[in-house]
Formats: sequence, C-alpha cells, structure tokens
Amino acid sequence: PEATAGTCNAEAAAAGVRAPLRRVALSFSDAERATYRSRDASDSEEDFLLSVELGEDVGPVPAKAHFRGQSSFDCSRRNYDVDLDGNRPRQLLPGLASDEFLLIAMCVDNAYSDQVTANQLAEQLGLMPYRSQVVELVLDGESRGVYLLMGKPKEQLRVQHARLTALLRRANDAHGTRPDVRFAAPDVDALALYEAVLDSAESRSGAEMLSALERHVDVDQFLRWVALNSLLGNGDWVDEVWFLATEAHEAPNQAYFGIAAWDMDDLYDDCHFDGVDAMIDPKGLSYCVEGRLERRILSDPAGYDRYVRVLSEVLTEVTPAEFRAALDHTAEEVLPYFADPAVRAASVEIGTPATQAEAEAIILAELSRLEKRFAGRHAALRHGVDVYR
Repeated sequence: PEATAGTCNAEAAAAGVRAPLRRVALSFSDAERATYRSRDASDSEEDFLLSVELGEDVGPVPAKAHFRGQSSFDCSRRNYDVDLDGNRPRQLLPGLASDEFLLIAMCVDNAYSDQVTANQLAEQLGLMPYRSQVVELVLDGESRGVYLLMGKPKEQLRVQHARLTALLRRANDAHGTRPDVRFAAPDVDALALYEAVLDSAESRSGAEMLSALERHVDVDQFLRWVALNSLLGNGDWVDEVWFLATEAHEAPNQAYFGIAAWDMDDLYDDCHFDGVDAMIDPKGLSYCVEGRLERRILSDPAGYDRYVRVLSEVLTEVTPAEFRAALDHTAEEVLPYFADPAVRAASVEIGTPATQAEAEAIILAELSRLEKRFAGRHAALRHGVDVYR
C-alpha cells in the first residue's frame, strides 16, 4: 500500500486488488478536540483539524474537515466533508482516488438502506457517476455507526470531464431560487448557460421545444432521472441534482448539459411541502415533479410523450428482479457491521438494538417494505404506460 510501510504485491496492485475499506477513524489532539467540540456545539460549518485513518493499516493522515448537510444538523451523528493533507490522491474505493471525500451519516434514511439501494439504480442508469461504500466511522476511539463514504461530486465530476465548462447544483427553483454555481471556466457565465436551457423549454412548445432543448441538454438522461425518482416515489428531489456543462461535439463553442443525481434518500415518501409545488399529473406516471425544466417538459404533450417513452425504457431496465438484486447488495453491505455491539450502540436512528438479530430484523423489514412498494409502483406505472399508449 502506498500509505504504509511493508511489502507491495505488484500483481495485486496492477490488477486493482485491494482489501475493501471498512473502517474510517477520526482522531484529535487535545487542542483539535477542543475546536471540534466548539464547532459541534455551535452547529458551525467552519473547518477543524484532525487525523484520519483509512482502514486498519493506513494512517493517521493529517487532515481538515467540516460538518455538512443541513438536515444532518438535526441529527446526533454528523456528516463530514474531509480533506486529507498533501494534495495527493489516495485510492479510497475501486474507481475512486482522491484526497477529499464525504462521510454521510444516513441519519434521515430508513434503516440505512434507502440511499445505498437508490444509488445502485442511479448508477445503473448512468445518473450517478461518483463511487460510494458503506463504512464504520470511529470518532476519537468510539464507534459512530455505519456511514456512506462517497467521492465529492464537484471534484469527481471535474476529474471525469476534461472539458467541463460549468458545474451547478440546482436549488428549489419552484421557489425562484437560482442554482449554486460550483465551477465555471474562465469567461463562462454558468448561470446564463443554465438559463438558456430553461429558455429553450419555456419559450417554445412541441417538437420545436424538444429540438431546441436537445441542443443544450441530454434530454433523455434528464428524463431518466425524472422517471427513476417517480418509480422510487422519491418525495424530495427537486434540488438533488447537478448540472454539468461540457463543450458540445457539434458546436465546440456551445455548452451541453448532462446531469448527475444526488441524495436519493426519501423513497416512497410524501412529496415534501405536502406537494404544494408539485405538478398535477392526471395520468399518474410521474411523482413530485416540481422543477421548472421537468414541469415544462411534462406539461407539453410532445414532451410528455417523450417522457413516457423514456419511462417505459426505465421500467424495462429496472425490473423487480433488478431491484431485488440491489436490495440483496444493500444487505450484504450493511448487515455485517451490526455484529459489532459498538456499531449497534451508535445506531440511534434504529433504537440502538441490543442484539445482532434485532438489528438485522429492523433493516430487513425496511428492505422488505421497499421491495413491496417497488413492485406495486412498477406494476402501476407499467399499466399506466400501456393505457397511455
């Protein structure tokens, strides 16, 4: 391993074979601990210093971090944004080498299952390009339970797209909030590029609207994201998407947007704000559609036809059998950690179960709930598509 002493198995390294990362430990000097506790007590997002161990044999590595995620400030287990010292990527997971990563507590998830499962499906559909893995977090020698380690979207998307010109995190534009620009190339007005996408949709209709949109955005990819959220009954997704602009092949001076999904953890839940901003879909083939772009496309007959075609393709690709396989993978990732009493004691969101069997029963019950809801929703959408046609 590159971060510790010892012999190197060159054949294994060349083949990308590494022991899976199962444990991340955060530790502090006395002064660092005082700063950390101050940040924690005040819900501050300012940086604090610490050391990080990656696995049993790697580290400690000096680092800085801060708390992140507005919803997690209501949880006893924080989310962390970690930046290792040295500006030198470390191979964290297969396909993820970076010196920056996120640790997501999944504290608003249902039994630490929803986001892990949804991420697999989003990756399958080409909607989530960043890697993730369930790990145990140890804070100052005490287990804090299971976390989702993920690459940071901004850094991962910039690495994956050599000719990236703009990167935006969409806000809840149903309330008129503008996107948050996270990157823009020199002399690029990222907001103007994004507004051009909306203008293409809102100033036209029918086939002309779709043709204009296709010059600015990957329409089918965007509609796959809408379809997946509708299939999973996601109650909060309007602001959980990244728009990334690259140079278009046909027009090098024109930006072309793709998307990357994010934070899909409200599966089969009520549409937030009681659905007051959601589009009414008489045909029932979409769910909690709130954003300006998807509302405009789906409110147009030609746009709705296009959406139904994409939805049908998603239903064919993401079948109940595929969903069962994703649930099985989630169980394989999550359940082994609960053999450890320290992990169970930290799992306040599921009531700190006393035994491994009790913890497994809670998590498997959630996976069963998801499977039943998915089967019902998939069948209803398939029937709705057939009726529409």
